Amino acid sequence: MFGWLRYFLAGCVAFAHAGLAGPGGHHIGVPAVVVFYLISGYVVSAQWQYFRQQPAGLASFYRDRALRVMPLYYLMLALAALYVTLTAHVSDFTARPWDAGCWASNLLIVPLDWFPYTGVDRCTYVPPAWSLGLEIQFYLLAPILLATPAIRNTALWVSVAVYAAASWGVLPTDEFGYRLLPGTLFMFLAGGLIEERVRRVQRSPGDRHMALLWLVIGAIGSIAWATGRIDARFNIETLVGFLVGLPLVTLVARWPRRAWDDWLAGVSYPLFLCHFMLIWAFRAAGLNPAVGASMQLGYIAALTALAAVLWHGCDQPLGRWRRTLRHSSVTAITVDAKPVTL
Repeated sequence: MFGWLRYFLAGCVAFAHAGLAGPGGHHIGVPAVVVFYLISGYVVSAQWQYFRQQPAGLASFYRDRALRVMPLYYLMLALAALYVTLTAHVSDFTARPWDAGCWASNLLIVPLDWFPYTGVDRCTYVPPAWSLGLEIQFYLLAPILLATPAIRNTALWVSVAVYAAASWGVLPTDEFGYRLLPGTLFMFLAGGLIEERVRRVQRSPGDRHMALLWLVIGAIGSIAWATGRIDARFNIETLVGFLVGLPLVTLVARWPRRAWDDWLAGVSYPLFLCHFMLIWAFRAAGLNPAVGASMQLGYIAALTALAAVLWHGCDQPLGRWRRTLRHSSVTAITVDAKPVTL
């Protein structure tokens, strides 16, 4: 279902950080991350529908999310720290002396998202992990936000208002339009609306919010264009990511699962985590992974191979354990004959 899309999105992020730019010099990783937010909202909504029906559902939900995100991240953190130590690697991401605040932020993950105000991005071994911090914040709030449609819809439209203020320059565009939860929450919740639509099979009240949301975000972008704010940092990228991503995720959510798709889904998360370390290794060898077709193919092949090792060695066994802990061998919920992958 989402495996090929996740792999493609992770690849976009990896190439963007390697220096490959999109049309007009725009960042190709930002729209990919926005689509990741939508997929995350979809998956978390499906999981919460499952866990809320179980004994100790809240604790089980949090445990499941922690096992999904944290073990592989901590392994990658250790590997990257080892690489930096052994190679004496120096970059903007390792320029700050490691104090207690750096260690706490890297271990807790959530504070990494606040780097525009803390500067913790200058002491991080897994630079893309700031978005994990954002996702974890959504996980923590999801049971409350998804408790009733009224709570979810209120939070969604408040977040849209914050995003509009960021898009128009009332608030910092990069921070509140892309990185911090107040201006991105609606993206996660929009993914939840897609999941509700698939789960209910027939039309649901959330459909109206999805259609209206797409139009409103388009209008916000039009106003930003008319007022000259469209070129603010990552403004057009987040708009494109959402306006393309919402119908794309809605379409792909209905596609059947395939074994090859599950494999691509498996390697996409470790690929997302490990690509910076591979970029550092390429550059240390005097190679630019973003220049030339042969170099790009070698880069993505090496990334995929490393990600496959991490998945088969760590993430896949943990995934089997997570499913065991769900009190059964069930790996999907079936509602009205529609499978929703957990």
